[in-house]
Amino acid sequence: MKVAILGSGAIGSFVGSGLLKGGADVWFVDKYKDHVDAINKNGLTVETKDSKEVFKAKATSVGAEAGVCDVVIILVKGPQTKNSIEEYKELFDDHTFVITLQNGVGNAEILFEKFAKDKVGYGVMHIASKMIGPGHVSGILTDHNDILFRGSDPNVKPQVLAELEEIFHKGGMRAYYNVEADKFIWKKMVVNCAVNITCGIVRCTIGQFHDAKDGEALEKLIVKELIEVVNALGVDLTFEEGWKYYIEENLPKIRPHYPSSTQDVMKKRETEIDFINGAVSRLGKQLGIPTPVNDTITMLEHALEDTYSVQF
Repeated sequence: MKVAILGSGAIGSFVGSGLLKGGADVWFVDKYKDHVDAINKNGLTVETKDSKEVFKAKATSVGAEAGVCDVVIILVKGPQTKNSIEEYKELFDDHTFVITLQNGVGNAEILFEKFAKDKVGYGVMHIASKMIGPGHVSGILTDHNDILFRGSDPNVKPQVLAELEEIFHKGGMRAYYNVEADKFIWKKMVVNCAVNITCGIVRCTIGQFHDAKDGEALEKLIVKELIEVVNALGVDLTFEEGWKYYIEENLPKIRPHYPSSTQDVMKKRETEIDFINGAVSRLGKQLGIPTPVNDTITMLEHALEDTYSVQF
């Protein structure tokens, strides 16, 4: 199976290494030239708490160099999805299966606009990774199933996803087809909506924000609105279940960290706000459900990003 990782930063490189170990023909596709050059020259170095491996790998910043693939896994940031698909159009043809494992909600809908529905899959990852340097990443597999995905039709398991599942398993990653992937996507959204953007606005770590005056109270208001939207979409997720997932299963491990969008704010980059709190706000409007807290977080973040150049 020929697989392209479109967006081969820290997470993309780590996920791709699992596919390499599982026997796939993997192309790492990314704009970061130093990373691409380092992979081609020295291989991809991947560290975990138990190992350090160097994989002979192929990387490129030019879609035509990789050519048409059987599977393209989209891992660019949400705001880059549309442009990346167009820029790297040589990766796709009518047989290509495209799957998003990106952060947030709304990326699958972009794919549905571009590709046949039966050629689109989506899912969620529970993987932490960071870029140590060009061609060198580290990663942590969590206590959860690492990757969950499904196709567009809950009644049909595409053969390509069965094959992808097997390759991931051979490569040591717990990847599973699951028709309830939407529920797990939204559980992860509970964490993202509570802290990913808010920590950037307040400029602190996850633990510092949660412990701050009104921090936890604001998180609860955000999550309550999210749950109302989720339930209206037909996803069976309660506030208690979502809150427990954040407080008990995630918060103890992520307290000292700056979330990804907070790191974007530090570097004055565009964040994934429109795929996190902004997605809750957008869906709330479509469903006629008020989401004033998520609306406000979204507007504040837009204003924050729009004023990067003039901030003190």
